[in-house]
Amino acid sequence: MEWCWVYSLYLLESDSNEAELLAVVKALELCSSREDMFGRNIIVESDSANVVNWMLKPCNRPWYYHELFILASQFFFFWKRLIV
Repeated sequence: MEWCWVYSLYLLESDSNEAELLAVVKALELCSSREDMFGRNIIVESDSANVVNWMLKPCNRPWYYHELFILASQFFFFWKRLIV
């Protein structure tokens, strides 16, 4: 099993929820850029209960992060199953 890790990301001003969401989006972007990851199960871990809840229940997503969720959704078709 191979792992794709994201350690840190420079951010301008943002709140903790946005930082956690950006980390998830970046992880999805990095995994989708690898050809060998296409069609595989992906596990995304986050210590943010908000981000996990938003990924699992789109109706709970705050509107002000709409663009980040649109960006994240562009990567979803790459994998067989996304586990959050």
